[in-house]
Amino acid sequence: MINRLDNPDYLNAFLDYSLVTLNKSPNSVREYNYDLANFLRFIKQRYCTLTEDENEFKKIIYKDVSFDVIKKIKLSDIRYYLSTLRTTENCKATTIARKSSTIRVFFHYLTCKDEEFKLDKDPSADLENPKLERRLPKYLSLEDSQKLLSSAQEISANDRKNRNLERDFAIITLFLNCGMRLSELVGINIKDIKLKGIHNYENILAAYLVLSNFTMNFENVVSFLKNFGGVEHRMEYVTKVNGVEYYNDSKSTNPTATITALKTFDSPINLILGGKDRNQDYHELDDYMKNVVYIYAIGGTTDMVGEYAKELGIPCYKGYTLDKVMEFLETNVNSGDIVLLSPGSSSQDQYPHFEDRGNEFKCIVNKIKA
Repeated sequence: MINRLDNPDYLNAFLDYSLVTLNKSPNSVREYNYDLANFLRFIKQRYCTLTEDENEFKKIIYKDVSFDVIKKIKLSDIRYYLSTLRTTENCKATTIARKSSTIRVFFHYLTCKDEEFKLDKDPSADLENPKLERRLPKYLSLEDSQKLLSSAQEISANDRKNRNLERDFAIITLFLNCGMRLSELVGINIKDIKLKGIHNYENILAAYLVLSNFTMNFENVVSFLKNFGGVEHRMEYVTKVNGVEYYNDSKSTNPTATITALKTFDSPINLILGGKDRNQDYHELDDYMKNVVYIYAIGGTTDMVGEYAKELGIPCYKGYTLDKVMEFLETNVNSGDIVLLSPGSSSQDQYPHFEDRGNEFKCIVNKIKA
């Protein structure tokens, strides 16, 4: 995070220009601030008298480097600074090239873009970038690619419960053929993705592999994933109240869909289960109930859900209606819990459509939050 109070006004003005006008990412602007802060410390060493407290480079206060000092900077000062990075910090040529680029952009701004802080001449105009070795991309050979595909097939074939053989093979094939950079793939941090669930992560990967064949800004993709809560009523993140997260999966109208939802979370789950009786077998959920700490039964299968919970040894509240369940649930959950509406049943015993069930759930949750 940038502490603007540490910066002189002309540096803050440049950072604002970079963020708004140049449309640089917040991470890039933070890098600008870090690089220029060290550059100003160096300049203060060179042109100003340091106090006794500024006996270490990191302790040098650069906020008081006046614009009159900036006007004194020459190309030789910049080159000397970059050379010290090489000799004392052992910076690589790529790092020095990035820092020199930052300095050039900074002085170009002060020379051409700022009316309050304006230089008559750009001291970095003739600054050359260090010569960089051409880096060739690392890639898998055809033989390596075939081994990877064979490995995916063997792993899937050996796992009898894995029904995703064709999917895994298709994703890896697409990955190998689209030329996606590995750094971009691993740059997607699951913790940053608002959507939850392995199935969603798989869909995101497949979609990104397709998109990587087109010109796009990777940072925009990551920003979207941080804010996109999913399609309504399908593992939809509703809100967080007192440390409890609420998810609307009303589209889950059969146990198989509920399994997908249950596999999503490692935290304690308060599961709202039940609906129209269509001879569904809730025992399909058995292997996936390890994180469920409480069951709340609704709809026509309320008694059936109660019996199921009793067989599993999981506490159950039989509320029948969603409003009664939510009234009890509000006082029964703890911070860190998940409240999951994933009924595993049709809604048509109480609601015209599953959307109506999900909307009532969200309405109640928002009233709890208010």
